[in-house]
Amino acid sequence: MDDAARDENIFGADEDEESLLGDHGFPREEHRVFTSDAALSLDEAQEIASERGVTLGLLMGEVDSGKSTLLVEMWTDFMTRGRIEQYVFAGSVTSLAFEKRAFLSRNESGYAVPETPRTQGDDDGWLHLRVQDQATLTDLLLADVTGEHFRHVREGVPLETELPFIGRVDRYMVIVDGAGIGDRYRREVTVNHATRLLRQLSLCAETSPTARIAILLTKEDRLSKAQRIEYDTVESNLLRLAKIVDAQAVALRVAARPHDHSDARGLEQVMAYLCLPPKNFASGSTFPVRVSSRSIGRFGA
Repeated sequence: MDDAARDENIFGADEDEESLLGDHGFPREEHRVFTSDAALSLDEAQEIASERGVTLGLLMGEVDSGKSTLLVEMWTDFMTRGRIEQYVFAGSVTSLAFEKRAFLSRNESGYAVPETPRTQGDDDGWLHLRVQDQATLTDLLLADVTGEHFRHVREGVPLETELPFIGRVDRYMVIVDGAGIGDRYRREVTVNHATRLLRQLSLCAETSPTARIAILLTKEDRLSKAQRIEYDTVESNLLRLAKIVDAQAVALRVAARPHDHSDARGLEQVMAYLCLPPKNFASGSTFPVRVSSRSIGRFGA
């Protein structure tokens, strides 16, 4: 479904930017969604998908690779600023689930440093975001699943067996853990893990032909300048593998929660990948990592 058809499906063909926007450039109340539901089950996610066009995103990485932290920091930006660059928050039907994941990263949690609870198997579910970019409203369903699934896949379990919904995914993000890349004792293992996930993805018979793939370096702040240059070669090799499935595969780099308590970097590029049509991404391109001018109250601020 193209953007025009999707917008007509959700909001009606006569909706335009002026009718979607309210005061101060935010979506009108009737286009915002706020509830206190927990993470959606697969059945509930499919129900939303059947009611309106959605984009399903999957972060593919093992335990402690930064999946949940990225989701939490995206939510934090939306809650504190109302937007991530041009992407304006328009609601969520899983606000409580996001808040539970975000609590330990806040001052009121009492923790000395921000934390994010690891997703357990029983917590597997889908997190919903509605965002607006100019006149386009997009519903995102982001899988928040335990990294144990991806360990099983790396060890040989077929993706379609481990994750039965795999054929519905529109945006795959194969994670490369920056903490591992920055550690000379873990670097080879970290690259091997991402490589195996990409190979399993290429072997998956249920992958949608319209799905897109990104190589996502998390914890980019853990790398020195020299290590970032060295990683360029690793990234190029991983992109070649990704292009077996998606000729327009892209590379992203993000520092969702930098150790020096500076602003998150790269969140807007993740949103762009999730929200924009694939044709807007040049084949094999790497999004630049930019430091935002905003300041968010966090620990040590």
